[in-house]
Amino acid sequence: MSSDPAPDVSPGRAPAAGRALPLRVYLRRLIWLCVGPMLLLGAWLAVHRIQSGLEQRQQAAERIVARLALLSDQMLDSRIGGLVMMAQGVEPSVSLGQLRRLGESYARGFGSHVLLADAEGRVLLNSRLPQEVLQPALPRPAAMDTVLHALRDARPVVGNQFLGPIAGLPIVMVAVPMPEQPGLPPRALLTTIEARQFQPLLDRLLLPAGWSLELRDAAGGVVARRGEPIGDDGGWRRHAPLQRVGWEAVARMPPKVLYDAVLAEALPLVAGILGATLIGVLGGTLAGRRLGRDVGSLAAPAGSPDAVSRVAEIAAVRRLLDDAAARRRASEDALRRSQIEAQQLMQDALSARARAEAANASLRELSLAVEQSSSSILITDAEGRIQYVNRAFLAHTGYTREEVIGSTPALVHSESTPASTIDSLWRTLQAGETWRGEFINRRKDGTEFVESAVITPLRREDGRVTHYVAVNEDVTDRRRLERELDGHRHHLEMLVASRTAELEAAREQADAANQAKSAFLANMSHEIRTPLNAILGFTHLLRRDAHDPVAAERLARVDGAAQHLLVLLNDILDLSKIEAGRLELHEHDFSLRELVQRCTAQIAERAAAKSLRLQVDVGDVPDALHGDAMRLSQSLLNLLSNAVKFTERGGVSLEVRLLEREGKSMKLEFAVADTGIGIEPGKREQLFTAFAQGDASMARRFGGTGLGLAITRRLATLMGGDVGVDSGPGEGSRFWFSVRLSAGVPVAAAGPAPLDGEAELRQRFAGARVLLAEDNPVNQDVGRELLEMAGLQVDVADDGQAAAALAARGDYAVILMDMQMPGVDGLEATRRIRALAAHAATPIIAMTANAFGEDRRACLAAGMDDHVAKPVEPAQLYTVLLNWLGRRAARRG
Repeated sequence: MSSDPAPDVSPGRAPAAGRALPLRVYLRRLIWLCVGPMLLLGAWLAVHRIQSGLEQRQQAAERIVARLALLSDQMLDSRIGGLVMMAQGVEPSVSLGQLRRLGESYARGFGSHVLLADAEGRVLLNSRLPQEVLQPALPRPAAMDTVLHALRDARPVVGNQFLGPIAGLPIVMVAVPMPEQPGLPPRALLTTIEARQFQPLLDRLLLPAGWSLELRDAAGGVVARRGEPIGDDGGWRRHAPLQRVGWEAVARMPPKVLYDAVLAEALPLVAGILGATLIGVLGGTLAGRRLGRDVGSLAAPAGSPDAVSRVAEIAAVRRLLDDAAARRRASEDALRRSQIEAQQLMQDALSARARAEAANASLRELSLAVEQSSSSILITDAEGRIQYVNRAFLAHTGYTREEVIGSTPALVHSESTPASTIDSLWRTLQAGETWRGEFINRRKDGTEFVESAVITPLRREDGRVTHYVAVNEDVTDRRRLERELDGHRHHLEMLVASRTAELEAAREQADAANQAKSAFLANMSHEIRTPLNAILGFTHLLRRDAHDPVAAERLARVDGAAQHLLVLLNDILDLSKIEAGRLELHEHDFSLRELVQRCTAQIAERAAAKSLRLQVDVGDVPDALHGDAMRLSQSLLNLLSNAVKFTERGGVSLEVRLLEREGKSMKLEFAVADTGIGIEPGKREQLFTAFAQGDASMARRFGGTGLGLAITRRLATLMGGDVGVDSGPGEGSRFWFSVRLSAGVPVAAAGPAPLDGEAELRQRFAGARVLLAEDNPVNQDVGRELLEMAGLQVDVADDGQAAAALAARGDYAVILMDMQMPGVDGLEATRRIRALAAHAATPIIAMTANAFGEDRRACLAAGMDDHVAKPVEPAQLYTVLLNWLGRRAARRG
């Protein structure tokens, strides 16, 4: 038996199809060929899963902050809506008590009380406190900014969080402007919400562990918080603004939580992929080795088809397994997405349910407010059929709800309402505007009443009117009271007009009497001063030439009596000018101590004659002052003269004190105390009344007119002060007056006055020609002799025309001009002389008995240079002449 030769299958020989690889090498390459794409896919899946997880957390955070913003808006909307309904539903005539009841109803519904405040921060009403309790002002600036913002923008405003002034808890204020009302300042309704009332909104939300959630106001203050505070230390955040106010909801995932979440998402997948890869490689290596050993022991020579087929099947099975794993992962991803979408739908359903519940609660509160309103409220459809009325409407009209529903408002209208009112109503409503007016309506029992109505159309979003709302108030009693008040006002206007006419007539009579008094005083002053000028002038001349002591003493008494008469005349003129409001203060800088020294020097001789001590205390009062020194001296001399007059032994003291100082303004007190007879308490009040003294016996004993203290009081009042006295019988007196002065600048001390003006005139200006214009012969003689005694040459003119003629022909060094002369008076004569080129600069001095201020101004306006009042004091006349003659000489020199 024969056989075929066996094929050569030695290991060193390769099959004809190609070079064969060891199974373990082939499997190792195949494993890495399969594991490589799996690794890439695993890495991609890990990144995708991380991104998906982050997106899920972002969406969850956005839903949380959006949910918190929505809940906060709903809470604020309900509070604001209640305040807006209250503000718009309040009639202009509503009382604070009615408004308080509405605020209490609001507090029962929302748990917070209502305040009424104006733009100045004054709280006019607080439903929490009784009306008689003093209402504290609104805190500044937090609460006031909210009120001013609401009044300025005419819209509801929610302010930022601040600490309440009473409980010290964080609160938020809501302000709603009240409709503007004529005659009333802008006002706003306010309510407060404790910040802790927002905390349940955060607590009810599903917040992942480690996350933080905050509700912030417009200033960034935290109103409510859940979790750790959200700072600026990194982390991942989401914000959602509120629709009603400038607040926002903020959610934050800290970096550690974010890192842990990434690890939680990525590590399991990465670990699974790496583990599967290592296991696959290890298993493939072990299986390859085992298969290699098995094939090596069982296989035919290299290149056997059975070995090749077994490797292909293993590869095919492997591919099927990989495909199944991929399909499983895709199924898991689809299932996970379905779960996320289901969770989102559930949260949306919960949000919709919460909104519906909030809307139902607001609707219930609105219904209660409308039903319990004290104003009549009815709602009709677009055709005018009544669909709703509140209890106040039924109480006012007497109808039942069944009788009213379905009918029209004409049911309660009466024929007394003017047809023009109905026409105006429908024109306004058809134009889509709110109508305001009054109806005369009729109750079910037939009685009529007046109602003030506000009818407003309600529109849909497309602008179509669906209903009309009427808010009515019974104003019958108010209109009746207004008619009665109109009648009283008309009567009062007639009485006022009558009294005004009477007062005007009385005022005209008083003005006429005052003018007559002023004219009389001016004439009397002139008529008295003219003979006084002669008396004092001749007395001065006689005393100058008298060598007999008895004659000199008698002439001194005549001079003293004439001087006393002059003082009395000046006091009467001052009092008249003060009462007529014509006394003017002439303020300038002066030295206080020099003024006090001059005043005390004038009474020093009389005090020494009575052996009285004279003390002066100025203290630390500033010396440089600014004010009317002449009137101050006059007041001080009145007190000093009275003190010396009514004091027989002891002394007189003057004290000056600084009472108060503000900047440059100072209030000083001048007090004169004496050890005299004193004054009874019941007679002090009349001391400062004109022509009054302590009693009649004082006038007989001490003399005087009682004008000095009255003038002092009027002068002190003009200088911003007051007067007073402290005294008792036998205890002496302390008279004082206060004045307001200002700080001045130091003035140079006055130089020494000429010891003898007459001698100096004779020495310096002897022979100078003087023109004297005087119509009174006696005063002509007095003036001529006084001037000639000083060495001057004198020409006399009897009237103004003669004076102008003499001036035209001669050259005069100075002209003395009387004001009142027959024919051409002194003013007109001055104007004519000034028109002469030779006398354009010649000194013209008024020497007149017209002593009023306006007389002096008239002299200066006419062109005169100075004024010497009659009766003429020789020393003053010589001083004035020295001044003007010296100026004339200086100009010519």
